[in-house]
Amino acid sequence: MLAVLLAGCSAGNRRAAPVPKVTGTPMASPASYNAEDVRLATVLLAHRREAVALAEVGVQRARDAQVRQLAEGLRQGYEGDIRKLNGLLTAWGRPSERPPATAEQDRLRGVSAEAFDDAFLQALMTNTRRTVSEVGRHRGVTASGEAQQLAASVTSAGTALLVSLQEVRKG
Repeated sequence: MLAVLLAGCSAGNRRAAPVPKVTGTPMASPASYNAEDVRLATVLLAHRREAVALAEVGVQRARDAQVRQLAEGLRQGYEGDIRKLNGLLTAWGRPSERPPATAEQDRLRGVSAEAFDDAFLQALMTNTRRTVSEVGRHRGVTASGEAQQLAASVTSAGTALLVSLQEVRKG
């Protein structure tokens, strides 16, 4: 459940960043959850959707091949997470809705080509920090062991992604 490394990145000194993923099947049966489990899945789903939307902009606009590859890896990995989290919420009788585009996506679309890669990496770092922070609030108050494992995994993978994103920015 930790990170998947993007392979084949060789642009300059930049290193591949890990892509944190939710792996496996939906976390728990409908009977083994509480309101915090639902909140955790809902919060993580919203952050994953935002990250996918940012990644889509990154795939389209990144100038550096490694940054574009990172964006594509995040998009693919997080789309799988979204399917799994939607399945979990549906099993719990809590289907989710697709949120509208964020102001951050719109802002990135307006950034100059020269400044885009750095702005994109910064936006991913902000999203990841918020995800780790939000997930941390739910850790320890969830009912299912699966949700607790999810929170631990997302926190660990998000922390590793932040370190890698900082290294890529320093390039």
